Amino acid sequence: MNLLTNMSESLEDRLQTRVSEFVKLIDEGDLVQDRGTESMVTGLNQQTFLLDENDQLHTFDLEMLREFAKFLVDMMLKSHATVVSLDNHLYWGWTAAYMYDKKHENHDFRNILDDFNSMVHLNLLPHRQSLLDDRVNRFINSMNPSIRGVSTAGSSLAATAGFSVLEGFIVRNCKELNERGELTGDPIEDPSWRSTPVESPSYYDMLQIWKEREASSEVAQALSEINDLSRYPVEDLTRKMAGASETLERHNDFLSIFSDQRHYNIHGELSTQVVGPIVMNLCCLALWDSISPDSFSSNREDVLESIEFHRQTGNLQRSSGFYPLIP
Repeated sequence: MNLLTNMSESLEDRLQTRVSEFVKLIDEGDLVQDRGTESMVTGLNQQTFLLDENDQLHTFDLEMLREFAKFLVDMMLKSHATVVSLDNHLYWGWTAAYMYDKKHENHDFRNILDDFNSMVHLNLLPHRQSLLDDRVNRFINSMNPSIRGVSTAGSSLAATAGFSVLEGFIVRNCKELNERGELTGDPIEDPSWRSTPVESPSYYDMLQIWKEREASSEVAQALSEINDLSRYPVEDLTRKMAGASETLERHNDFLSIFSDQRHYNIHGELSTQVVGPIVMNLCCLALWDSISPDSFSSNREDVLESIEFHRQTGNLQRSSGFYPLIP
């Protein structure tokens, strides 16, 4: 379902309006009637609600790509049910496509980017399989049963290993942190997010250092809005995020709740379906934060030319392996 576009509005206003309409659609149960209860149970939905033919990710400027993660998180946390729309998959795919040919002097960054790409491929797999003819799908599964076995593993991987990937992106973006997540200088004596100095940063500290001290203005604003608990229905949030009630006794922000999900998911205690997609969106946000505004436009044209070339030659590799989702 594509919501109608009012071109007199700014892109940001259109996206905000579409989020509100999406939340209303979910909370009134219209999506259940339209798509059936199974899609609500699995949380997967093969529709776009934010994007349409007039608003496509590869036409967005860097500022809007940095803000887009906030709208995706809002769709999952402001509604009663968790529905992961196709907008998320397109965002992950375009981010991976843009980053694929980006050269990094740091070899470790390339390795962790490969881990991110693997998560993207796994998360795109269910949608891409759904586009195939049933007979083709059955043939592929019969020839390689492992495909069926991993077809729904993307969200679980993001909710576990994804936390390490996100940490890797953050520490490589933050001058105050080394690649082991340690402070490169003196303790942070008066952090805005806690009452004691930061000496050995926790996962929560690293997220806050990124938001408060290192992020670009657009990313800092997006993270601040995501972090604002007053924007989400608390009852739904505590149901969607494991241990949220206990976390709220100590902190009053979303990043603290999100940080605690790392423990619940990595140690196999409890996993909720909203965690993996949020990890993916924050990974994308960290990657867009690493891009220089000076080189963004020329790099984007190079990526689009590479995608078109490989599509014409039928060689769906490199950037074209991630975007668009339909070959």
